[in-house]
Amino acid sequence: MAVTYTDDEIAALIAERKLLSSRQLQLRFRDKRGHREASIDIQGDSVGKFRIIIRENRFKPSDFSIILAIRPAQGSGLFHLRRYDGMHRHKNRIESGRRGDNFHDFHIHTATERYQESEFPDDGYAEVTERYNDIDEAFRCLIDDANLYLA
Repeated sequence: MAVTYTDDEIAALIAERKLLSSRQLQLRFRDKRGHREASIDIQGDSVGKFRIIIRENRFKPSDFSIILAIRPAQGSGLFHLRRYDGMHRHKNRIESGRRGDNFHDFHIHTATERYQESEFPDDGYAEVTERYNDIDEAFRCLIDDANLYLA
């Protein structure tokens, strides 16, 4: 499979400054099968048209995902750069032979070249985190990590 973004380009897109207005934080959640979902479209300072997608399991609030995605210039889909996940099982498929790559915890996914070249999702690599324990704290981590500025 072709690589859409190199690891350096992924890091630069995550670090790109993105303006988020307080009006955009007035989220409208839609009910989906078993979860609720909201999204925010934001513009980066230079190249990026980004989207934040927030999903929360209606029956288990500790199981959520907050996704930072970019809409590539070519193509119609979204490319997931980072994903802040709640408490559920995850296995790093490429590294699965190593001890500790199968876990049930809060974790952060990052897209990598290695995963783009594989049969697994582009953002399939994740690391356990102790930086958050709920969806609100995870969103604050995204704000800090993804260079989001509140207006």
